[in-house]
Amino acid sequence: MCSSDLLGGFGSGKTWIAVDVLTTHCNNEYAKEMAAKAAGIPYVPKLAIYANYEGSIDGIRFRSLASSGQMPLNSVKEFVTKNVPLSTRDSYKEYELNVYKHLRSDDLKYSETERFDRAKRILGRYARLLDMSGAVSKIGSGFVEELAEQVNKIVKTTNMKVGVVIVDYVKLMADRYAMLKGDKTDSLRTFIRRSPEMLSRQIGLKWNCVVFALHQLSGEANTKAPHAPLNHAMEIGRAHV
Repeated sequence: MCSSDLLGGFGSGKTWIAVDVLTTHCNNEYAKEMAAKAAGIPYVPKLAIYANYEGSIDGIRFRSLASSGQMPLNSVKEFVTKNVPLSTRDSYKEYELNVYKHLRSDDLKYSETERFDRAKRILGRYARLLDMSGAVSKIGSGFVEELAEQVNKIVKTTNMKVGVVIVDYVKLMADRYAMLKGDKTDSLRTFIRRSPEMLSRQIGLKWNCVVFALHQLSGEANTKAPHAPLNHAMEIGRAHV
């Protein structure tokens, strides 16, 4: 398999797209495993692995639950952090009433409580979130080789395959490694250029999975008009190389 770059400016929605890729994969794996079980056919699920290099891993966890449970992010955050109740079948919220108003069967209407519990089960089975920020795990400064080893550990401990790996995001992964190497500017550009091929070879090809590498565009790219063409030269750390 190969590595695919997902480029975008600050706040353009890269992380949400990546989270939706993760949750869609998990939902698909759940459907495949349930179908195989019903047919009496063995099935080894494929994991979705999200390697987060920026900020708190809780932010990705909240987004994943919201995406998988098809509910507002604030509902998830307030429930987990403040114990604000989720909706039940006796207390649907306004957005749920709008969504369900054309459904005749109550069996097709699921409350936030039900959707949240289902999302937890599915994500717990088919997703793994890697905290590569260094804040807690003390990992995240070893570039692609370190990430590949973390994936290897997950495979060994779960006895599952890998379906997709998401790297969020490449500049930070390269930046930390470049700082260890000394010449930050030149090394950073080199490591960013090398990252797609290394991710493809050391993770994608090894585990026969897709790797999505998120990367932020430079300040120059953010000044462009909404429909102006963008290119890889506008990536942070790669401009003028």
